[in-house]
Amino acid sequence: MPGNNKLQGMKLLAEKVGVKLSEISYIGDTGGDVAALENVKMPYSPSNATAAVKKVTRNLESETTDAVLEAYQEVIEMNREGIRQS
Repeated sequence: MPGNNKLQGMKLLAEKVGVKLSEISYIGDTGGDVAALENVKMPYSPSNATAAVKKVTRNLESETTDAVLEAYQEVIEMNREGIRQS
């Protein structure tokens, strides 16, 4: 597929599982992640991400795996709040 990048991968995944990009969280740390981060609902970056990534994301306090866990916890809490409000 021409133009393969992480955004195209997210679009293919979203189509495959039947969700919209506006329903997806994504965590990235380098320039190759920016296009995908700009097109999902909840973009996150670890504290050690590049400046370009930090401009388009919710910046987390942790690095690497700990940042992923921090993002998961935040998304789970948002989902719980959404369920309670339904």
